[in-house]
Amino acid sequence: MKNGFFGNYQRDCTMVLLPMGIVLLNLILKGMFLGSNSLGGDEPFSVYHAQMDVFSIVNHLSTGNNPPLYELILHFWIDCFGISEFSVRMPSLIFNCITVLCLYKIGKEFFNVRVAVYASLMFVFSNYQIFFSHEARVYALMGMLTTLSMLYFLKIVRNSEGEKRNSVVLICANVFLIYAHYFGFFVLLVQGLFILFSGKLRREHGRFLWWSVVMYFVLYLPNITVVFHRALESSSGKQWVNSPGGLEDMYNIVRGYTNAPVVTVVSLIFLSLALLKYFVVKTEKSTIQTRVILVWFIFPFLLMFLISYWIPIFMDRYLMFVSIAFCLLLAIACDSLIEQKMYRFIVPVIMCVLFLVTAKPNFSNGRNVRDAVAKIKDLEKPNTLVLFCPNYFMLNFTYYCDRALFSRYNTKDIYGNMNAFLSKKNIYGISDVKQVDLEKYQRVVYLDAAASFSFPNNNILNTLEHKYNKKSSFGFRDIFTVYEFETK
Repeated sequence: MKNGFFGNYQRDCTMVLLPMGIVLLNLILKGMFLGSNSLGGDEPFSVYHAQMDVFSIVNHLSTGNNPPLYELILHFWIDCFGISEFSVRMPSLIFNCITVLCLYKIGKEFFNVRVAVYASLMFVFSNYQIFFSHEARVYALMGMLTTLSMLYFLKIVRNSEGEKRNSVVLICANVFLIYAHYFGFFVLLVQGLFILFSGKLRREHGRFLWWSVVMYFVLYLPNITVVFHRALESSSGKQWVNSPGGLEDMYNIVRGYTNAPVVTVVSLIFLSLALLKYFVVKTEKSTIQTRVILVWFIFPFLLMFLISYWIPIFMDRYLMFVSIAFCLLLAIACDSLIEQKMYRFIVPVIMCVLFLVTAKPNFSNGRNVRDAVAKIKDLEKPNTLVLFCPNYFMLNFTYYCDRALFSRYNTKDIYGNMNAFLSKKNIYGISDVKQVDLEKYQRVVYLDAAASFSFPNNNILNTLEHKYNKKSSFGFRDIFTVYEFETK
C-alpha cells in the first residue's frame, strides 16, 4: 500500500515535471537570442500600430491582411514593457511555449507519452518554430490557438464526456483564431468536414457542428464585411506572392519544417513507411485520432497549394497552423514503425537527434536593419542625402534611426510625423530616383533594402552610379546593401 502510494506519487510527479521540463527547455532555448535579430520585415508595422489606442488599431488594420487581435494584445504588452526588440517578441515566445504544452497534451492524451515527448522535442528544436517565436507578428499566436483548438476538438471527437465544457473552449479558441488570422478558417473547415464526412461523428456531434457554425457567424459578424472585401481584393488584385512552381515548392515547405535537407529526406522516408504500414498492415489503434492529425496536415496543405494557382497563398508563414500537425504526424510515424519494446526507440531517437544537431537557437531573420542603419549614421556628413528603397521600409529605418520618433505615432496621417522629420534631415524613402532632386547634394548614401523585389527596374543604383563616384559599399545579412557616393 505504502509502495503503491509512493509509486503513484512518483509517477504523477514525473507526468507533471516532464512537460514542464520540455516547456522550460523551449523557453530557455528560444529565449536566449530573442533580441539578437533586428526588428525587420513586417515586425515594425505591428509594433508601430500596436502603440496606438484600441479604436485606431481596429480602424487602421481592418483593411489589412490580418485581423487586429495580435496588435491589440501587443498594445497592452507595450504599455507595460516598452518597444525593445526583446520586449515586443516576448508575447510570441509565450505563445510558443503554450503551444508546446498543448502539443504535449495532444500526444499524451490521444496517443502515448512517447509520442508526446517526440513531437514536443521536434517542435522545440525546429528552426521554423524558433523563427516565429522570435518574430513580433501574429504567427506564434496563430499556432497556439490552432493547437488549443485541435486539442479540444480531439476531446470532443473521442467521446462526449465533458462535451459542453470542451465545446465552449473549442468555440472560444476558434473565434480568437479567426480574429487573429484569416487562414484560421482553414482550421474550422478541417474540423467541420471531419465531422460532416464521418457518419458516426455526424450522428453524435451533428447538432454541435451546426450550433458552432451559428456561433462563429454571430461572434464574427463585426468582421464579416471586412473578410468579404479582403477576399475580393485578393482574388482580383496583383499579389506579391508568386504562384507555386509544383512539387518543388511543396518540398521546400517541408524542408522549412525540418531544418536541413538530410532531415527532410529522412522524415519523408519515415512518414512514407509509416503510411504504408498504416494502410497495408492496419495495426494502428488510435484510428480516429490519427485520421484527425492526417487531415489537419494534408487537407490544408494541399488545398492551399491548389488555391495558390488562383490566389497565391502557398507560403511557409501562412502554413504555420499545419506545422504543428507535421510534428505530431512525424512523431506518430516514428513511434509506430518498430513495435518491439527493446527497439522501438531507435527510429524516434534518430529523428529527434537530427532535429537537435541541426537546430539554430540564434536563427537569423535575414534582415540586419540595426547594423545597416548604424552604418548610414557613420557615413552621414553635412549636405548628405540619405535614400532608401523601398519607401515602405520607413518603419524599419525609423525604429533604429530614432526610437523616440517611432513612438510618436500619428493616427490620422499615419506616417506624417516620420516623413516630415526625416525630410528635414535629408532622409527620403523612394521608389524612383526622380522623386528627389539630386542636384542639391554632393554626397548620397543609399540603402538598397531588396529594392528590386518591390520595384523591379527602379534604376536608382544605376542613376547614382552614373551621376556620382561610388566611394564604398557595405553588405549586411542577407538582403541589405549600403552605398556611399560623392560628386565626380
